[in-house]
Amino acid sequence: MPLVRIDAPAALPPERLRAMADMVHAALVTHMNEPEADRFQIIWRHGVQHWLIDPRYPSVERTAEALIVSVALRAGRTEARIMAFYRAVVAQAAKLGGIKPDHSLIALSENAPLDWSFGWGEALYAPAAASPVRIAPA
Repeated sequence: MPLVRIDAPAALPPERLRAMADMVHAALVTHMNEPEADRFQIIWRHGVQHWLIDPRYPSVERTAEALIVSVALRAGRTEARIMAFYRAVVAQAAKLGGIKPDHSLIALSENAPLDWSFGWGEALYAPAAASPVRIAPA
């Protein structure tokens, strides 16, 4: 149940950004064992005035054509799975979007089942005692 946010330069054509969003999802399915139907993505394109990225931290050379992928997901993947995910995203961003490998920043934020509500104000994957009673809408 990842929630993905992809931030990209405004100059990146929408069809290439969509291809990269598809690729990030495919990498989550392949390398992080996420279900195919579990797709929640937010895509933002930013103009240079809203794109403040250090060009050299940490010891890379990047331009304003960087790609930032943020993924919130439940904890529990091995280091090997996480590293395979990173490599797949960077490789495909280069292939599909023309993003140089040192221009991709990927941030994972792991959390617990209780941290997710998909509706009704319930934590669907939390222990039953932690989830409130469902109240039908009026």
